[in-house]
Amino acid sequence: MREGYLTRALVRRGAEFVHGVDTCAEFAAAARSHPEAHPQTSVFHLADVADLPVADRSVDLVVANRLPHGIIEPGKRFREFARVLRPSGRLIVLSMHPCFYVARADRNRPEARGFDLDAYFGTRTVEQPFQVAGKTSPAASVQTFFSLEDHVRMLTDAGFAVTGLREPRPTAEQRRDPWWRENFPRPLFLLLDCVRFR
Repeated sequence: MREGYLTRALVRRGAEFVHGVDTCAEFAAAARSHPEAHPQTSVFHLADVADLPVADRSVDLVVANRLPHGIIEPGKRFREFARVLRPSGRLIVLSMHPCFYVARADRNRPEARGFDLDAYFGTRTVEQPFQVAGKTSPAASVQTFFSLEDHVRMLTDAGFAVTGLREPRPTAEQRRDPWWRENFPRPLFLLLDCVRFR
């Protein structure tokens, strides 16, 4: 939920009502108290997305950020998304790219290969603090990575078909900015558009 950023963005883009969900009480509280948060357009739940406080087949769109990386048993979350989505609903998953994402400290070192074959096809972990609005987290974020094959298998096992794949990248203008060059020297993210097939 990251203080409700995605929820507010969806409302600005025309969503009638949005359920924001996070397991962090501080993030949920910050989202609720944000000046742009309005109870007529959004609600913020302190919950795990493996057990959403939402009725079966009641949601048109699920937007999941950073799945399957930061949680135990990520497949459970995808099955829960299938439960709450209407048959015509869509799932958008924004993930850190399993093929290219490495810790910030390794991104710009030419000699850093990132990870080896066993780490890619096994399970690898990146542990580092994250930054929001210029502030560094007091605790490290621990992200577990799975191969692209396993990543997609979690979705198909939950009843989803991948209908689109995008790899977000900086624009030409952003790439002229030193911050973008330093922080995005390789493809870091993967966006999957999915629909239910069962």
